[in-house]
Amino acid sequence: MTKTAEREAEYEEACQERLARVEVLLEAARFDCQVERLSRSQLEKEVRRLECHVAAVESDRDAMRTRLEHELAFVRAVRASLPWRLAQLVRGVLGRRW
Repeated sequence: MTKTAEREAEYEEACQERLARVEVLLEAARFDCQVERLSRSQLEKEVRRLECHVAAVESDRDAMRTRLEHELAFVRAVRASLPWRLAQLVRGVLGRRW
């Protein structure tokens, strides 16, 4: 074999090695990409689930606030009523306070 043929063979071998390394890197990148897609999909599902949970909790909170407002309005109405005030006056006279 001539020197030129040997150089060409060495060059071709070096190119094949580089190509093999690049193919390995490419496969690794494809695998990482696939893993990231799956992770992203799972995270998006979790975000949707949590958004639904937050909406349900906020709805419950709003219902509780409304109920509390109604109950506080009722307590204020009772305490503002004449019978309540009279009962408290009698209790005060007897030595007790509510």
